[in-house]
Amino acid sequence: MTDQPTGEDVEPLAAPTPLTSENLYSSLSALARRRRPRTPQERRRVWSRRFDGLFWALKVGALLTVLVAAGLYLAWRADLTMRWVLLYLGLAPLVTALVLWGIAILAWEEPAEYWVDWQHRVRACRRIIKRLLPVAGVAACGLLSAGEALRLWHGVFMTLDTSAGELLAFAMAALGLGAFFTFDLLQRVTRSFFPELAQASSLHSRLRDRSAPLSRLLPTHLRSAGSWGPRIVLVVILLAPALVLSASGYLAHNWDRSRPTPVAAPATLPTYPTSFPSQATWTHDIPSALDVTAGAAGPLVLTDDSLISLDPSTGKIRWDYHRQGKKFAQYGGSVNGVLGEPPYLITSPDRRHVALTLGELESQRMRSDGDLGREQSLTIVLDTVTGRVTNEHLHDGKAVQLTDSVLLAGSTVYSLADDSVLWRLSDVDLDLSEEDHQYTGTAGHASLILEEKAPGSLNGIGRFTLVPDTNPRGVVRDVPVAFANLEPLIVEGWTVTYPDATKDESTGSEWDYSKAHRAQAVSLDALAKVPGADTHTYDLGQTLGIAPMASLLSGRLAVLPEIAPDPVEPNESRFPDTWKDRSTVATTFNPRTRAVLAASQDPGLVTAVGVTRADDGQGRISLQSGDKSKATSIPLEKGTVSFVPGAGGPNAGLDDFLVNEPGGNGGISALSAPGVTVVLLRPTYESQPTGTRLRLYGLVGASS
Repeated sequence: MTDQPTGEDVEPLAAPTPLTSENLYSSLSALARRRRPRTPQERRRVWSRRFDGLFWALKVGALLTVLVAAGLYLAWRADLTMRWVLLYLGLAPLVTALVLWGIAILAWEEPAEYWVDWQHRVRACRRIIKRLLPVAGVAACGLLSAGEALRLWHGVFMTLDTSAGELLAFAMAALGLGAFFTFDLLQRVTRSFFPELAQASSLHSRLRDRSAPLSRLLPTHLRSAGSWGPRIVLVVILLAPALVLSASGYLAHNWDRSRPTPVAAPATLPTYPTSFPSQATWTHDIPSALDVTAGAAGPLVLTDDSLISLDPSTGKIRWDYHRQGKKFAQYGGSVNGVLGEPPYLITSPDRRHVALTLGELESQRMRSDGDLGREQSLTIVLDTVTGRVTNEHLHDGKAVQLTDSVLLAGSTVYSLADDSVLWRLSDVDLDLSEEDHQYTGTAGHASLILEEKAPGSLNGIGRFTLVPDTNPRGVVRDVPVAFANLEPLIVEGWTVTYPDATKDESTGSEWDYSKAHRAQAVSLDALAKVPGADTHTYDLGQTLGIAPMASLLSGRLAVLPEIAPDPVEPNESRFPDTWKDRSTVATTFNPRTRAVLAASQDPGLVTAVGVTRADDGQGRISLQSGDKSKATSIPLEKGTVSFVPGAGGPNAGLDDFLVNEPGGNGGISALSAPGVTVVLLRPTYESQPTGTRLRLYGLVGASS
């Protein structure tokens, strides 16, 4: 015998249940029970829970999408001034969606059984459609907001060949918010028609209840108790919107574009030449040149579709940067360009970096109320030695400046070393709302020009507002500097001032070439009070003004003589561009050597270049230094330029570089660059769709 348990804890054995028709399904397996036909009530309950769980998961996934979009917005943020435009074009539909969402919540708050009369199907359908209209409106507003942002992104991408990442992030957030509002309303619609849906109190219960209906999407063997299948389905639905949209945004933002292949930097950088050979070392034809300037390792040439760096010793291409079919922006005045047009390239004072901009600067755009400020510019900064892209930023096109270590693009200052944001113009205690006074071009070695005020006359004294490029609080206001043709003269971080000029002279509207003033060369960093800056000033003597073309072409600060020559003709002007047989350059300051020299004693200085005709009728490129008695003549191949019978070619009289007129003289000029002096000759005057046809002659002489 075995002991039998006794006591109150003992549960009596239940009698066996007879197998009758009433409990037939109770003896079947669970699988059999699931496979039996469901009643209409059961089908209603199952599908209601499925839809409720699906919409809940999609709601949470939409919120995750918004959170991911916010992170991408901060990561991809550019200096776009079109954000206020998005208030009308992007945020307005979202505000409308929010209002419609509130209306729809009220419309679907009441169970459908109270207002749906299925005995009058037409009336019931009309009522349902009325209440569904806000739901459709919410979805349409989300799509409209995202579509507008994508349209703006596509416009920027097609125009500038770059991605405005924050617009992609905004579109992603708009889709996420629109989806959240829509799925929330659809869940409310479901609960309105199926009011018997139970609402669990705990998060665990809600997750379990939401995932259970989703398990129907899985194969049968994954639906067992304790299976991870429902949870996997729930996680997939939760993460799918964020993953799909963020992956699409990432692919669009990082669309493959051609990038230059950087070259190795030479062991030593070339220095500026101090003499000229008797013949050209190399020639290079440019079908459509936009700008030419000097980099740290040789000349830089911008064509209608690319920026190229030339080897100063051979004239071969060292590296090139292509932007096929894009429009480049011009800066400043035409007198500052070596080709007679406003320049396209901005170099840092040490010439180690060069900036070019795609699009148009705001000063060149015709603003209208319909424009809404949506036009953007893209500034790219490259290392002039290696060709590596160091910075690439969208901005509003108001201002672009380069120091040796930072880029100012629009209203943001970036580091050239790691492309990080250093500070913004909003950090400066200064009203910069006057857009016409914002300077664009080369700045100081470690200082930026926040504002410029041109003088009342072409050749006068303007004023700068300066700031150290690492200290936005160190603003220095109203610094007087010399202007020419209403443009400041800055060469490798140095400029010219007139220290003895009176306040009336510096602020007056009359300033001609009849009165000489003592001039000094001074560093912009010293004027900006940058710690550790070179505060020495270098006296340039008495002068009638500055010579901007000679300065920019030679890489020196060049000033005029103190006395204008007497006119050759009785009614001839004493304007510098009319001087005959008299150099327009009296004194130069070399910012690299800190040497102040008379023009005739400055080795490597070219004050005039032209095409002359030799006795044998052959054309020759003639270069003249500050000393009029010295000239270098280089044979010119026949057929290069057309000669007028009995005369020479362009600037046959070897007149000095013009002072107040843009470009060289008669389609020819000479640019000093590290390792080479480049003669820029326009062989013909045939019309070009874009750019100027140029032939470059490289004169490789002795260097300092």
